[in-house]
Amino acid sequence: MKKVNLVKSGNSTTVEDILYINAIFSPSFECLVEVLPNYRNSMNNMHKTKVVNKFISETRVNQEDFKSIGVVHKTVDPNDLIKARNLYHAHNLVAGQLSHPEAWGMLPIADSLSFTIEASKDELNRLSGYLSSKSSWSKSGLIVKPAVKSKENKKKEKKYKEESRIRNLYKNTKHIFIKGCSSPIYISYGLKGTARAVKQRPVRISFNPARFSGKDLKMIFSKLREAKIFNNFSSSLLDANVTRLDMAVDLIGVVTPMVIIDSIKVENYTFWPKEDNTDALFAKTLYVGSELTSHFVIYDKNEKKIDLCQKHVCSLIGPDNKPIDVTRIERVYKPQKNGTTLKLKDLANAPYIFKAAQVYSPLAYRELDSLKAKNRALRVGVFQAMLELSASAYEFEFNDDLSGEKRRIKLGNKQQIRTLSLKTVRKHMERYKVNINEVWFKERQKKLLAYILKQIISGI
Repeated sequence: MKKVNLVKSGNSTTVEDILYINAIFSPSFECLVEVLPNYRNSMNNMHKTKVVNKFISETRVNQEDFKSIGVVHKTVDPNDLIKARNLYHAHNLVAGQLSHPEAWGMLPIADSLSFTIEASKDELNRLSGYLSSKSSWSKSGLIVKPAVKSKENKKKEKKYKEESRIRNLYKNTKHIFIKGCSSPIYISYGLKGTARAVKQRPVRISFNPARFSGKDLKMIFSKLREAKIFNNFSSSLLDANVTRLDMAVDLIGVVTPMVIIDSIKVENYTFWPKEDNTDALFAKTLYVGSELTSHFVIYDKNEKKIDLCQKHVCSLIGPDNKPIDVTRIERVYKPQKNGTTLKLKDLANAPYIFKAAQVYSPLAYRELDSLKAKNRALRVGVFQAMLELSASAYEFEFNDDLSGEKRRIKLGNKQQIRTLSLKTVRKHMERYKVNINEVWFKERQKKLLAYILKQIISGI
C-alpha cells in the first residue's frame, strides 16, 4: 500500500490529478482487503483503523468478489456494463457488501449533522462578541474565520443550494477550527427578519462528523463551554433540534447506476447530469425522493471529488493506476421537514440508514428488454426508466379519421398513471431484492451516533 502523490502539469493541476491527491494504491484487487482499513478510516475518522481491521480480519471477503471488482473496473463501454456477465459481477458486489458489511469494513458514516439552539439576546451578544474578538477565541486555542464567499465556495453553493439558503437566514456564519484539525464546525447566529417569522432558532451548528476524531470533537465543544457564552450550555445542547442528519455507506467497485434503491412512500426519482449534458455516459448522482424532505442520494465519490475539488477525500487506486469506482448511498434525514422532532439528546434513536428502503440487484436490468431501454436506465436510473415504460402502457395513439392527425389518449390523469406505474414496477422488482444485514447496520449506526453525542456532551 502506498500514497499516490499529486502530478502537476506546469503550474496547474488537471482534473485527473485531483483523484491522485490523498490516494491509496492497491497493487492487486486481491490486496484490497489489506488497504481497506486505511481507506475506510480516511473516509470516516470516527472509526479507528484497528477497529475496521478487526472486522475485516475476522470475516473473509468472498474471493469471487475480488474477481468481480477486477471485471467491472476494466469495463469502459457503458454497453458492456449491461451485458449479462457484467451484471452478474455487479450483483456480486452489491449483494456481497450489503449482506456481509463487516467483511468489507463497511461501517455507517455520519456525513452531516445540523442542529439549532435556543439563545437569549444576552447569549447571542456574548456569542457575537466572542467570535468577533480574536483576543478571546485565540486564548482558547480556537481559530475563527468568517464564511467568505470565495470562487471555490461559489462553485460549491451550486451543489449545496439548500445549505446556502439556510445560512442566509442568519446574519453571521463563522467557521471554527481547533489547532491541528483542518475540519471546521459552522456556527450561524442572529436571525434575519424572515427567519424569525418562521420561528427558526437563533443559533445553528453544523459539521461533518466523519471528518473529526472523537477527541477533536470533544475538544472543540469543550472550548465553546469554557467561553461561558450560554447560561447552561449543557441544557441548551441537549434540547437542540436536529434539523439534518446524513448517514452513508460506501460500496467499493460499484458503478453508480448499478445501485438501485426504492423507499415505500417515494414517488420522485431524479438524476444528474441532466439530459443536456451529452458528455455523460451514465448517471453520476441519483435522487430517490423529494430533496425538500428526507430522501436518498446515490452518487459517484470520485466524480464528486473532482467536481468540488475535495482534496481531503481519499481515492482508491487500482493496480492499473486508475481510480476504483466507489458509490455512496446516503440517507438525508430531515425530521422537521417530515413533521417530526428529533432532539440532540435522542440522536442515537434516529432512523437507521435503510429503514423503509429496499435495495435491488443490478440483475434488474434484465427487466428492460431493449438496449435502448437499458441505456436509458444507465442515464436516469432503473426505476425512472421502468416507470417511463410502464406509463406508456396507459396511453395509446390512434389516427383521427376527420383530421388525419395522430392523437394520443391517456387512460387516467398524470397522478393516477404514476401510481399505477409504481405499483406495476415494484411488483416486477420484488424478485430482485437484495438481502441487507439490518442487525449490523442498526447496531453500528446506533453506537456511532451515541459516540458522537458523547463527545459533544463530554465537552460540556
